[in-house]
Amino acid sequence: MRSWIVSLFRPIDIAWLVVARVLIGSLLALEVAGSLALGYIREYTEPAFHFSYLFFSWLPTLPPPVW
Repeated sequence: MRSWIVSLFRPIDIAWLVVARVLIGSLLALEVAGSLALGYIREYTEPAFHFSYLFFSWLPTLPPPVW
C-alpha cells in the first residue's frame, strides 16, 4: 500500500505533455483558421430560422450584429 502511494508522488518528466499540448493546440488553430477562411462561421452567426418563445413573444427580435 505504501509503495503505491509513493509511486503516485514520484517526479516524472513532462516533456510528452508539452509536445502533446503544442500539437493539439496547433491542430485546433488550423481547424479554426480553415473554418474562418471557408466561411463556415456564417452558419452559426446568421441562422435561417429564429425560434420564438412561448411566454416572451412580446420581446422584439434583435437586429443583426454589425461586423
